[in-house]
Amino acid sequence: MIYVLVDAATWSNNGCIAYISRDGFDVNLRHLHCSPKDGQWKLSEEYREVGVSRAHNGHKIIHLSWNHVGRDLRHVDICELAIVDVFGQISIFTVQAPITSRLNVSRRCTSDPEDHLGAVVGLSWLNIDQKPATIYRPAVKEAGQWIHKCSPHKLMGPHNPNQKPALVAVTRGGMIRLMFQEKNLRWQDVTTELDSISSSSGLLSHAAMTADKDSTMLIVTHSINKQLRLYRVSIDFQHQLFSIKHLKSVSDCSPLDRVNDGSLMNIEMFCQLSHLAFIPHGPETRNREPTPAFILGVFSYVPEDPQKNSMHPDPLTILARWELHSASPMLHSSFEQLTSKRPNASSLAQDLLPEVSLKRLGDVSIDLLLLSVQEAYLGTVLAMTYSDGTIEFRDRTSLGVLPKDDTTKQVSGMSQVGFYFPDIGACLHNALSPNLCAVVSISEMQEVRLSLMQLPISTNHGAVDDAIIEAATEAFTLHFAIASTSNQGNQIDDLLSVIQLFSKHLSSAKEEGGQFEGAIEANLFSEIYRVLDVAIDYTMGAGENIETLFRNPLAQRCLGMQLSLGYLGEGQQRSISAKVAWTMLNLHHTSLMFLYTFKYYKQESSEKKKIELIQPILGVINWSTALMSFITDELFALANAVKDNGNKADKALIDSHSKEPQLIRVALDAIIVTLRFLAVRISNTPAFSLVLISSCRAFLKWICRNLRYWYSETKIVVSSDVLRHALREIDSILVEAKVPNAQFERVLLEIDAIINGVYAPSKMNEAARKKTEREMLVSAAIPDVIVRAMSTFFTDFLGNLRMEIDEAELYFLDTSWLGLSDDKRSEDWRRENQLDVLKKLVLPKRTVMWRCVRCCAVMEPTPPPPGRACVCNGWWMVIPLVET
Repeated sequence: MIYVLVDAATWSNNGCIAYISRDGFDVNLRHLHCSPKDGQWKLSEEYREVGVSRAHNGHKIIHLSWNHVGRDLRHVDICELAIVDVFGQISIFTVQAPITSRLNVSRRCTSDPEDHLGAVVGLSWLNIDQKPATIYRPAVKEAGQWIHKCSPHKLMGPHNPNQKPALVAVTRGGMIRLMFQEKNLRWQDVTTELDSISSSSGLLSHAAMTADKDSTMLIVTHSINKQLRLYRVSIDFQHQLFSIKHLKSVSDCSPLDRVNDGSLMNIEMFCQLSHLAFIPHGPETRNREPTPAFILGVFSYVPEDPQKNSMHPDPLTILARWELHSASPMLHSSFEQLTSKRPNASSLAQDLLPEVSLKRLGDVSIDLLLLSVQEAYLGTVLAMTYSDGTIEFRDRTSLGVLPKDDTTKQVSGMSQVGFYFPDIGACLHNALSPNLCAVVSISEMQEVRLSLMQLPISTNHGAVDDAIIEAATEAFTLHFAIASTSNQGNQIDDLLSVIQLFSKHLSSAKEEGGQFEGAIEANLFSEIYRVLDVAIDYTMGAGENIETLFRNPLAQRCLGMQLSLGYLGEGQQRSISAKVAWTMLNLHHTSLMFLYTFKYYKQESSEKKKIELIQPILGVINWSTALMSFITDELFALANAVKDNGNKADKALIDSHSKEPQLIRVALDAIIVTLRFLAVRISNTPAFSLVLISSCRAFLKWICRNLRYWYSETKIVVSSDVLRHALREIDSILVEAKVPNAQFERVLLEIDAIINGVYAPSKMNEAARKKTEREMLVSAAIPDVIVRAMSTFFTDFLGNLRMEIDEAELYFLDTSWLGLSDDKRSEDWRRENQLDVLKKLVLPKRTVMWRCVRCCAVMEPTPPPPGRACVCNGWWMVIPLVET
């Protein structure tokens, strides 16, 4: 009989993997990260947190639990980890950026008693708030397009009114503990008796809990005498009180005498309860009531000597279920004989509370040893892992393995379209990733392995079936949407690693078939932006509201994905799509830096404080002017190509002595082909795309406006020599810029006018405008209609601008450090230097740095405002000094 809760490995929603060390006294941390050498995702090195052993006075650690609930996209930088030892002492640690730094103690367990009856048999985190969650239905194909429908789902159960974490635990001695954090970050611990225990046979071996209606929770316990007891618990946080009501009891909790197939020959009598889970009721739908909640008991059988046990030499798992039903009580018909002055039976029955019943369902047997059960997608799917490395996804209603989709009509998830985990091998513990597409397993020899979901790619005469690519694209889109819109703020690094692996396998298969490589990324990005309806169109006056640009976490997450999947390592060229995303993310960060600094600089009266605000943006201002110069230089180069091609077209027309429309059309098409080919394919530069994408132009205009403000500040007389020097540095950067701020603003306004003319309602509706913006953002595709409208911009506007700018100085300006060029000079600079991605300053040689786990950008380990995350929203990892 197992008496305590055991979960030795767990994967948090912010991407941190925690597992108990081999000796059982400490906790080890790991995480996924992208390698700068080849761009491949892998597990980090092991980081041992020795502070856990000290916090628990050398007691063995038996259980780990991350707080998976109540996180959104704005609060993924902190996550709580509950660590439980053999005596039930519970310490709570937090992990913050950088992800590999030591755990920070949030709650110490020094006041918890060392009592064997205090051993924890069940633990669950509570919701931080009751903000509705989003549930996505399977994607359905209608009229040639995939439709992704979602709906809100109300979260139930008690929650901490302080908007802070809280957890509930049940002990072996029948006590219930509530630990919750107050606004001042102090932890409160409330303990009361769940039920009286009169003998040792009544001691608890397992407990499970789930949220329920009316801000209550349901708790089920299992005792040594094989009795299930069901309780409803409500919590008064203000007065720190429990309200506990016993609802139901079930005696002789064991597998049925005969399971469905009747082939076990009474081996079920040797099974022991190894897991107890409480699966909440399913989400509501328009067509039917939510599926009832149920208690899941996992009974396991492990033969002591398989060779001698001829009855059943293999491990066995039996899943037993008790379904919860609620019914209004019925009074005897004799109550109807009461006089009319008294209430009738129906009114009396309405005043009584509904009765709860437990309906025993048929058992399900599995010829494997189950290690863990994890509910997913608001309890609609159960993920089950086994000791031989098998991982299954089962339906909550039938407990059968999820069937495969007809991918021509429906896509329900990655496993339903054919993704699977390769042979993982025997393991003692494992932890599924937040998006259930990666797993870390720990073998008997304490070897830690990472496995990613894969999809078999078959070829027909060397060609890849398009249906496979389409199904995979929709499955990735569905999982990304679930992760991005849930209130749990799931990290997407596990999903990125699977997409990268699939793309790699697809590229290998396509090379054999001679097909174009890289189509999966462009289609995936476009589909994600479409399904999530990400706001990226800032034309026709929409760009005036700059706050909508700043407060657009979905766009930042999508751009982060676009950047990551285009990164192949430090020695490889980024794709044009990744360069656009990289620049957009940096523009977003730069705009936030200006916004933050401007706000507090105007409010600050102390010149010393003003100096502290200016120092972090000096590099950012320099980066902004360098980017303007880079874009302008690339536009001049493109204008030269247009002019050369136009001269050839004019010569063709003169030689023909004709002004026929057909020849004019040929000449115009030649210009269009040249523009698109040079801008996107040959130079691999994002410059032309950056000025065409409306959201990018909005950022650039905001930055130009801020540069004007800082230039005006440099003319104000100040008393402090240090502040005067800092302002002079800003003045020097702006004055020495090869492209003055005013001229670049004119470029943006001119392009604004051209694009707004193309996007006029009489010429293009809103849906077409969104599609055009999306294509330019995800694949740098420049539509013909925009290229034609831009022809006078290259010939006339840029021609006049050349008269105001020293084109030679602009040509020889070193912009290799921007990371947007692929020439040898840029490659040499990146090989010899490291640029702080937040401050835009070159870091000293041989210094400790933080590296982004997703895009491999680096920074000093002293994050400036506005946040700790990388520009791509990735977490940081510490780079050992020997690597630099």
